[in-house]
Amino acid sequence: MLKLNEEKTELFIAVPDHLKHKVPSVSLQVGDKVSKRSKSVRNLGVVFDSSMSMHSHITTLCSSLNYQLRNLSRIRKFLDFDTCHLIIRALILSRLDYGNGLLLGSSTSDIQRLQRIQNWAAKLICKAMKYDHATPCLQQ
Repeated sequence: MLKLNEEKTELFIAVPDHLKHKVPSVSLQVGDKVSKRSKSVRNLGVVFDSSMSMHSHITTLCSSLNYQLRNLSRIRKFLDFDTCHLIIRALILSRLDYGNGLLLGSSTSDIQRLQRIQNWAAKLICKAMKYDHATPCLQQ
């Protein structure tokens, strides 16, 4: 008795970049609607792109976490150390850690983007300045 929602049905094919030329252009028909191929899909909060490089996931994650950190930096002066640490762990670090096993093999530049987010979060907790080193804050 399972029915597919024609409006939400997507066709997703993951192919390495060097084999994309061998995959024919295909479409999927569900009911009256023809579903085209999607370049990326979201499953359980993780964005998968067609080359499985995780670049799309890291881009959306960094965008979201930058927004959260900007907002937290505005109210940081009103928070004590423990409260700020708790908020950062709940809102930022939990999202950085979610699905991190999927990031194996990601590009160095993408991993550096995630590291910058983590450094910013650590500096925010310690009330460090923008150009201070993050290592002491990360160790603390």
